[in-house]
Amino acid sequence: MSKKQAPLLSAQVLLKPASGAMPRDADITAANIAALLPEPQVAADIRKRLEAAGFEVGPLVGPSFSITAPAEVFKRVFKLTSPGSDKGEISLGHLPEPVRRAVAAVTFPSPPDFGPGNFS
Repeated sequence: MSKKQAPLLSAQVLLKPASGAMPRDADITAANIAALLPEPQVAADIRKRLEAAGFEVGPLVGPSFSITAPAEVFKRVFKLTSPGSDKGEISLGHLPEPVRRAVAAVTFPSPPDFGPGNFS
């Protein structure tokens, strides 16, 4: 008999720029996007830490990457009560200091406004 796998959840991790200063959306342009990227070694460290915690870690794309795991991993790492029903930003308060210092936000993405059942 096969064991039923727990459904997976995904979240997006946004890293702070190497300068540490988070820009406003209006301040982000093609001319300055490179200055907003995280320090490569810091990004690699955060990705390794989250992978060691049990997440499948997606590739770094610009200043962010995805993390995917069963709800139990999100509960354990982020101290969430009902992962997946928590929409938007996840509190970083339970993460180790080096991670909190490098991560700007972790969010559950909203479902798309299009697709089956969403046509008006």
